[in-house]
Amino acid sequence: MKLYSTLNGISAGIFCLAALLAQPASACGYHGSVNNPFTFSYPGSVQLAVNTRQALDDQVLGALFPMPGSFALKRSAGWVERLASQMGQHSENAEFHILVMNSGLWTSVTRQGGETVVSIHVERPDNPGAVLLVSEEALSALVNGKLDGNTALNQQLVMFDGGETGKIRQALQKAYPLNRKTGLVQSAPIHDSLSMVRN
Repeated sequence: MKLYSTLNGISAGIFCLAALLAQPASACGYHGSVNNPFTFSYPGSVQLAVNTRQALDDQVLGALFPMPGSFALKRSAGWVERLASQMGQHSENAEFHILVMNSGLWTSVTRQGGETVVSIHVERPDNPGAVLLVSEEALSALVNGKLDGNTALNQQLVMFDGGETGKIRQALQKAYPLNRKTGLVQSAPIHDSLSMVRN
């Protein structure tokens, strides 16, 4: 039943919140032994956990194959790189952070000399400004053409916090539009004006 599934999602979100409060804020989940998802405290994390669980139950999102820490980090970093580069072409020079909630992986997206500079696996900033919050499941679905920006926003599978988020909301929609004729997500080719920094 829908109600039963939703209650399960809420319970899962509360359980995740209890787990995340016990974890150090500066650590990255890919280097730890935490088995629970959404292990880091950040505004909106519990709601995002509930929304993701519901989307998995409704098969809007697909479950990911589990991988050990270093391999999971490489996989997630590749997805974040693609997301940031696609959005950077439409963000009108906006600077922001991306937080992958399952692991606490932070990425900064800045502009330098007309280029989009993506720094992956940075420390949690004290004042992050505009933040895009996303689960690994939604991140994978977006960059692999299985989820469009509007659906991600409407179902709150991507959430925002702090700063001026209007430009990055629009950037997500423009980067991952739905082709209404084919029913497929259509993303633009990535331009060369992208600089990557991996920590």
